[in-house]
Amino acid sequence: MRILGGILAGDLLFVVLSAAMLELLKRDPQPAGGTQFLAATAALGALFALAAGYLAATIARKSPVLAGLGVAILITLGPLALVVISRPGAVWPQIAAFVLLALAALAGAVVRSRTHPERAA
Repeated sequence: MRILGGILAGDLLFVVLSAAMLELLKRDPQPAGGTQFLAATAALGALFALAAGYLAATIARKSPVLAGLGVAILITLGPLALVVISRPGAVWPQIAAFVLLALAALAGAVVRSRTHPERAA
């Protein structure tokens, strides 16, 4: 139950932080916004995903990497399905960004698991 709670909390953190970033910037990152803007939003997204994976691992305790993997899957699959369905053009930049975000979420969980190992009860 803690694993599921961690996954949902991590995904919620990622969604809230990403939505807040887009609201503060008052821009949609999807249209051609320039390479610097896309790189900056991707870097912030990776930071948010890292925090989400870390939070999920913190809540899950005994299976931190599994919780991070769950967050990575949620971060990737939902938006990826929308991109593939709605965008007839080249989708590789979005897919690359989603892979980066998934890896960042997993990295956050791995960092948590290595810096705070839980003792077996």
